Amino acid sequence: MAHPAGDLQESAQQAWRWCQRHTSALTPAWQVVAAALATMLLGRLLPAGALQGCDLWLGRPGDSLLLASALVLMAGSVVAWRSSTGQPDAVVSDSAPHAAHALLAAHLRLDQAIDGKLTEIVSDTEGAALAIIGDVRRLYDSASTLVTYLDGSSLRATDLGKEISDSVNFLVGIGAFIEQLPVTMARDLASVEDVATEIRAMSGLVAAVHAISMQSHLLAINAAIEATRAGPSGAAFKVIAEEMRTLAANSGTVASQIDKGLARARFVVEDGMAAGIADSSSRLTEVSKAAVSILKLQENFEDMTQYYKTRFIVVTKYNVDLAREIADVLGQIQYQDVVRQAVERLQFATARRNAFFSETVEQIAQGTVDFERLPASMEAITDEYVSEEEKHKHSGRHDVVESGELKIELF
Repeated sequence: MAHPAGDLQESAQQAWRWCQRHTSALTPAWQVVAAALATMLLGRLLPAGALQGCDLWLGRPGDSLLLASALVLMAGSVVAWRSSTGQPDAVVSDSAPHAAHALLAAHLRLDQAIDGKLTEIVSDTEGAALAIIGDVRRLYDSASTLVTYLDGSSLRATDLGKEISDSVNFLVGIGAFIEQLPVTMARDLASVEDVATEIRAMSGLVAAVHAISMQSHLLAINAAIEATRAGPSGAAFKVIAEEMRTLAANSGTVASQIDKGLARARFVVEDGMAAGIADSSSRLTEVSKAAVSILKLQENFEDMTQYYKTRFIVVTKYNVDLAREIADVLGQIQYQDVVRQAVERLQFATARRNAFFSETVEQIAQGTVDFERLPASMEAITDEYVSEEEKHKHSGRHDVVESGELKIELF
């Protein structure tokens, strides 16, 4: 496939040869016009896409027309110069160099306008990118502060959870003790019943003592009567009978006191303690319910602790991910600097091309242009620009490396 610039050069050469054959009778000015018309006509006959391909090769739409115009002026200038030196196939036109300079000036003005707009765009995007970086940096700092706070809160929550867990364990111990209270109270109640039974048994013994005391008293009276009947020989027996009667009376008195004491003890045991134990039993039922509630409290606390631990873990993970993503955004925003550098390289290549065009126009005006050198010089500028762009190619600028650490590329 023919090179686009080569097609344009071939068109210019064909226009030049046509001018040599058919314009010898024309004035120099008309010779330049005829050469221009012939070049534009041949440009129309180029293969489809030649101008577009040349635009792509030159780097900007419309440059192919500028190059064609420059070649037209070159052809016209050479025809005019050769006519002025007496050559039979060319005539001189003093207006050709002036037209070339005017065309170059218009081209440079267009480039200056484009360059100014590109500079303005770079400045605007750079300012916006810096503002975004500032906002994202503040967001990143806030997220980092939140992560630090959550870490501290997690530690404090762990300490608080340990204290609450110790308290709950203490309550669980109390609950276990309370659970054993009904058994203990039942055992004590059984003991009280045994005591009451023994008291009732002792009451029977007191009644027996009363009966013995009464019988001894009667026996002592009978013995005193018999001793009185015996006269002097029964005096000693009478004394013994009197002592027995006194002993029987004392035994009866003591037995009565014991009976009253046992009655009071029986009242205390059977009525007072039994009522207290019954009331305690009813309260123990409530205490048992409280023990069950304590167990449920322990279970709920464990569930709550696990829930908040999970929440802390999830929130901390989200904030760490947020900080990582913000860092990724910061790295991606810096790609604006890549755009700026690409625009600067494009501006530099355009400046070199414009300098080359200026030099070529000067050489045309002086009659020292070397048409064979023009494509090679333009190719050198283009190759240097393409090579420079290849050096700055990046792929995956802000990807995460295999180790999981962030890779922010600074430009």
